[in-house]
Amino acid sequence: MRYSSPKLTIHYDSELSNAEEAVRNTYISKIAVHSLYNPTRNNAKDRGEVRSLSFIAVKRFMFFAANDALPVRLIKDAAKLGTGLDDMQVVQMYELIYYLYKTDRYDKKALRILYKYQYYLTSGDKNQTLNGEALLSRWIYSIMKCFE
Repeated sequence: MRYSSPKLTIHYDSELSNAEEAVRNTYISKIAVHSLYNPTRNNAKDRGEVRSLSFIAVKRFMFFAANDALPVRLIKDAAKLGTGLDDMQVVQMYELIYYLYKTDRYDKKALRILYKYQYYLTSGDKNQTLNGEALLSRWIYSIMKCFE
């Protein structure tokens, strides 16, 4: 059963047909080898990322919102890794926060606090974020490419 509101839809594995389940399992096998998830044991490590990416690939959603290095790498390096996620784009939290900040849709102070919470927890994260203007340009370009 799917939950839906005007702003949010929650999808469940039980929505998948038998054919879609088979395709999802194929994606899981391709993706899991690049993670710590073992589908045979169904261990918890990286399970959420692997299963979510697989579900999204089966349903052919264009974007995956991520704040974790694993899904970002699996999507960005899809061709090299052979994950089958080549047609998917990743939207990272800092991209979304920056977009909302520049479009004046939410309180800027609250967005700055959220950004600091998300990205200044480790020094490694600080080095991975991009210059704001280049970030917005890249994000808009990615969105527009999907509609060509």
